Amino acid sequence: MNKLTVKDLMIRTGDLASIHSQASVAEAVVALGKLVENFRIGGHSSRVLLVVDDSGRMLGKLSPVDMLQGLDASSSLQVDATASAHLGRVRHIIETCNVSQRHAASSWDEAYDVSHHTKVCDIMRKPAKGQIISEDASLNEAMHRFSDGRYSNLFVADGEHNLVGVLDVNLFYDALANMVSKVAA
Repeated sequence: MNKLTVKDLMIRTGDLASIHSQASVAEAVVALGKLVENFRIGGHSSRVLLVVDDSGRMLGKLSPVDMLQGLDASSSLQVDATASAHLGRVRHIIETCNVSQRHAASSWDEAYDVSHHTKVCDIMRKPAKGQIISEDASLNEAMHRFSDGRYSNLFVADGEHNLVGVLDVNLFYDALANMVSKVAA
């Protein structure tokens, strides 16, 4: 079996759709909608919209889930029920209040206003430390990162620590399934 690396499976930043960090969330909703539709019909390899700065440097990403979380105006109103070990019996009360608070807020009705008054940089998902992987890393390491962090994508960095691509869990799984089926045949 040949030794594939992350570089062999990643999608280069130039092959992914992107949006400027200062664009409105409304612009991102439209761009992401087109991207998701192209993905559904097989015309695009990812449902990730990269967020870039003026020089085209990747700062983060937006997925449909990231977008929904960003548009949910009430998501920042959460009380952390795990913040203190002494909460004990009141944890369920806090969690119930969080759910009630979310339902009281009219995120769906406010989504239009939020999307036109919020910038992409305010809701984009920045890569977590464990979510950045070297393009020369083994696929074993990538598998561990996906499973340990439960990430849907890994951000790929070159030798100079520049983000140069994305490794999508679906493409990774497709390669794994392909390899397993060849070995089993």
